[in-house]
Amino acid sequence: MIRAVIIDDERHAHDRFVRVTKEVEGIEAVGSFTNGEEAIAFLSKNPADVVFLDIEMPGKTGIELARDIQDIQSNIDIVFLTAYKEYAVDAFELDATDYIVKPISAARLESTIKRIHEKQAKQQVRKKPKITCFGAFSIEVDGELLVWKNRRAKELLAYLVHRGGVPASWEQIAEALWFDLDYDKAHANLHSTMYRLRNHLAQAGISHILDGLRDNYRIKPDEVDCDYYVYKDTGELPPLSERYFEEDGYAWAAERAARIEQLQK
Repeated sequence: MIRAVIIDDERHAHDRFVRVTKEVEGIEAVGSFTNGEEAIAFLSKNPADVVFLDIEMPGKTGIELARDIQDIQSNIDIVFLTAYKEYAVDAFELDATDYIVKPISAARLESTIKRIHEKQAKQQVRKKPKITCFGAFSIEVDGELLVWKNRRAKELLAYLVHRGGVPASWEQIAEALWFDLDYDKAHANLHSTMYRLRNHLAQAGISHILDGLRDNYRIKPDEVDCDYYVYKDTGELPPLSERYFEEDGYAWAAERAARIEQLQK
């Protein structure tokens, strides 16, 4: 049974949603909220599988709320609700699980439930991706290279891998990736990029490699095969290895790259 929460400032949308969930098997409405603060308070204490979230909310937008929600429950699915079809593009650019143009129908909800079940089944197989840090940063899942839609999401993952499982605060991440932006813009960029990264990993079935709570994030070293971690444990570079993050040019990696190079002389 999928536990669902709806956040929409229009009360009639809540009534319709609850009514439709009763017509569809496999889903239960466990929370109904007209503002984001109440929903955040509920979700911080109660697990849910999916949030149906109106994009056009007063105050924080649905997209902003989605980022806050995933800071609380990192693997929760987000389904955007909208009265306007043009918002569908924005929803999929954010890697949302689905979007629904209101009013919601039983048939459309069944389609969303099927999509969520498929995603959950994919995530239940705990894959151990191969991560390469020497040369060009890359990640392979089942022998296939992960293709990146967003270069900052790729760099964010690389930075967390670079830290080797040591948690990074949002300030540390911002200083490394957005050192040229002010506080508010850096914080906003981090939330947007983390949201994209989490969803990208979830689509690849490897969301379990990332851990995060309340603006502190880390990679789980035991959940990945990483050439740098092998080097750190054994002191042996991979065969025909290149310089640490050589092809990516990440400024935050330069000091370690130089140190490894010096040790190999």
